[in-house]
Amino acid sequence: MVEGTFTVAHLSDVWLGYRDKVSLRKVASDSLDGRAVPVRELDGYVAWDSAISGVIADGADAVVIAGDLFYESHPTHRALAHALGGLKRLSDAGIPVYVIVGNRDAGGTSDDAPYTMLLHQPDAGIYVHSEPYQTYQLLQEPNIVLHMVSHHMHDESTEVMKQVVPVDGAINIFTTHGTVIDPDRKERIKLPDTIREKVISDIFLNGGWDVMMLGHLSERQWVGSPEDKVFYNGSLIRRGFADPEGELGRGYTLWRFDLVTGEVVQELRAVAQRPQFDLELICAEGMDSSALTEAILDNLGGVSVEGGAPIVRQVVVGVAPSVLAGRDQVAIDGVCGGLLSYSLVPRAVVSDVVGGESVGGVGVGVSGVGGFGSVVEWYDRWVGSGGCEALERIGDPVLVDEVRVAAGEYIRRGEEVVLGRGLGS
Repeated sequence: MVEGTFTVAHLSDVWLGYRDKVSLRKVASDSLDGRAVPVRELDGYVAWDSAISGVIADGADAVVIAGDLFYESHPTHRALAHALGGLKRLSDAGIPVYVIVGNRDAGGTSDDAPYTMLLHQPDAGIYVHSEPYQTYQLLQEPNIVLHMVSHHMHDESTEVMKQVVPVDGAINIFTTHGTVIDPDRKERIKLPDTIREKVISDIFLNGGWDVMMLGHLSERQWVGSPEDKVFYNGSLIRRGFADPEGELGRGYTLWRFDLVTGEVVQELRAVAQRPQFDLELICAEGMDSSALTEAILDNLGGVSVEGGAPIVRQVVVGVAPSVLAGRDQVAIDGVCGGLLSYSLVPRAVVSDVVGGESVGGVGVGVSGVGGFGSVVEWYDRWVGSGGCEALERIGDPVLVDEVRVAAGEYIRRGEEVVLGRGLGS
């Protein structure tokens, strides 16, 4: 409630209707209608309901959803019903909610009215914005203005974009959906399997806003320095190992504006996630199929099912295809009954000869979700040995190092994506 502080809850990438392909066959009862629904889809509805309850309990004065309320542009009736149910709970609590469309729930062009617009009910304090630019006065005294730039606005000309400017003397909040140019790597932050992705213009990023509440990146994170107040809330749920765990977790963000001093304080709120584990890495060089099976079973034996059926991944390096094929899958399946899903990710033996020295069996460091470094390590040793003639031809050692580092980063990110896909058991 407004007293000396005005509180805005920031959500994004709720992804209602998301279904995990691996666990589609596993269903549970939907509390809304009692019908069977894929478990991971239900996880999304549970996370949404939990976030709504938290926002109400926190006494938020307004809610901003920075795009991708739905996982696809044509959501199911069930996803629409769950979305409306949550928005109505906010409305009944007297909390207005402002929604923009993102790359997933937008139509193919600016002429396509997204399904999200079906939720637009201004009389109930539910404002769904599609195109191209809209402002709302959240508070009159002091003046707090919300600037909403929807997904397709980024197709507009630079001159049109220049019309999006802060209001003098007001607290200006900016929200949009898209990727940015990473300030450190100087390249676009791109998500795997992204559709209709837009790049947020520097015109917006450098617009002088008090806070930028962004959507699109699944990992909760700052852009640049926290003092710049440019923030991605991240997705409400994780899509398995394809999404980085991130240091800031999953949930929603509270922005508290001090109406006297103008100070802005951020508070992160967590929303519980289905347990997800990377098992201890198995280095399988020299193992036969029996030893590999035993190692897999030993790791699975330590998995806890407290907190719900977990998502589990096993990375195996240095495994020959014949050894992998000969594993006792029946025995492995027999201990996976309490898991939601189990994926086995094999990595082949690295036996290339570099500079006359065998690289063989490069280790892979696995820490949580990230930290996959085998191919990067091989690449660094290859470059260091003079194996890349193209780099040598550049001549400038400073430029050579910059190219090497940039290429290594691309390789690292690519390996994380591949490992994230897994190999179903």
